[in-house]
Amino acid sequence: MVASVKPNHPSLPSEAAELAERFTKKINVFIADDDETVVRMLLAKLFTSPLFNCSFASTLPEIHDFLRSSKRSWHCWILDMGFQNNELGTQILDNFPYFDYAVVLSGQKSMGLAAEALKKGAIDIYDKNPQVFYQTNPFFSTVCGTAALGYILDGKKTGSLNIFKALKDNFIKPPTNGRK
Repeated sequence: MVASVKPNHPSLPSEAAELAERFTKKINVFIADDDETVVRMLLAKLFTSPLFNCSFASTLPEIHDFLRSSKRSWHCWILDMGFQNNELGTQILDNFPYFDYAVVLSGQKSMGLAAEALKKGAIDIYDKNPQVFYQTNPFFSTVCGTAALGYILDGKKTGSLNIFKALKDNFIKPPTNGRK
């Protein structure tokens, strides 16, 4: 485990020591979704690594309160588009426009909401339809790359995000676990 290596360990080259020091904190991911099945799947399939610290909320008021009161630096958000009472996840993007590392999920058929979320700064959007989501979706790759990028930039806004997105898309790949 990289986090247990002391940064000034005499047997490590300076680059490895620097990397070990960088990973002494966790990658913070926030899941905002009212579908308990989706939240459980994300926690079970994607965020089992000790490198991740995950928190979640299921209503817009909870999400707003949590994000406003959190002292944590967030590296990636997974944001649902549709909540109960006809509330929209785009409201979160409206209220927190400084955050560049949101990956959006939508169980709705409307591409209008997807386009709106992308205009408001979402990295990408994915359909939650189980027949598509679990089998052919690059969602997990996008989340891992986005979380890594958000971690490297400590969740800060950058004017060069498109360059970083291109680097993420071309160089940061999640483990395949033997799948191709």
